[in-house]
Amino acid sequence: MLFRSVSGAVGPAGWTLARPIDQRAYQDDNASITSVSCVSAATCFAVDSSGNVLASTAMNSWQIVNARAQSDFVSISCPSLRFCAAADNSGDVVLFSQGTWSDPISIDPGNELMSVSCPSRAFCVAVDNAGNAFTYTGSATSWPQSTVDPNQDTLASVSCTSTSFCAAVDQSGDVYTYDGASWTSSGNVDSGNEFVQVSCFSAAFCAAVDNSGNAAVLTGGSWSAAAMPSTAAGISCPAMGYCVAADISGGSLVYQQGAWSKVSKIDGNNSFTAISCTSIN
Repeated sequence: MLFRSVSGAVGPAGWTLARPIDQRAYQDDNASITSVSCVSAATCFAVDSSGNVLASTAMNSWQIVNARAQSDFVSISCPSLRFCAAADNSGDVVLFSQGTWSDPISIDPGNELMSVSCPSRAFCVAVDNAGNAFTYTGSATSWPQSTVDPNQDTLASVSCTSTSFCAAVDQSGDVYTYDGASWTSSGNVDSGNEFVQVSCFSAAFCAAVDNSGNAAVLTGGSWSAAAMPSTAAGISCPAMGYCVAADISGGSLVYQQGAWSKVSKIDGNNSFTAISCTSIN
């Protein structure tokens, strides 16, 4: 199901009412949307757990545009209308460039990719379940590997704002950052919990959410973790000091001015799986 937060929306808390968008879901063992990446209020791309890519180039108009993945997609990142990278759980990526989708490209055989982030069409980073990162700099078949987590914990999510800054989080509460040359540990900022997603607006502001109802925020050069009003499934930070989270119980909440809003119920008690925001309304 899809929701959009738009001016004049008829749904609760400024969100549209829910509508199904994945035409394959009913014939592909009830496939679920696993990731979404929006370029603008009208243009978004999404991937599902049956290896399909969906695109919306007009408000509330979705279609399947690619179904050639060999495994389940887990993440997609689209910095523009003309470029996307999608990662699956078999170590493959699929690229959208010059109007066409590539065949699956194996970059991490034997492992599962967990997340991909592309701040531009010339730079992407994907992370896997063994503590590794893979960097794309323009060549579709060249994704050099770097060790991020020496303990080989699963890197749940990565968010890059430029070629000189990325943040990655693992399932042990650790944060790692990339400075354009190497990865370094920012410490165990959420001990005992598993991060599920991180989103960065810049090198000065990021937020990560875990599976226990906490959020860790990067401000002033340091990370701090604290409880939030609900357990988030995803988070997106489109502006400095501002994020929107979607939770596991059909709610959304906003982070601004250093605090979280109350939860707004927008989808009953259903669990969200992904969120992408391009700007503040």
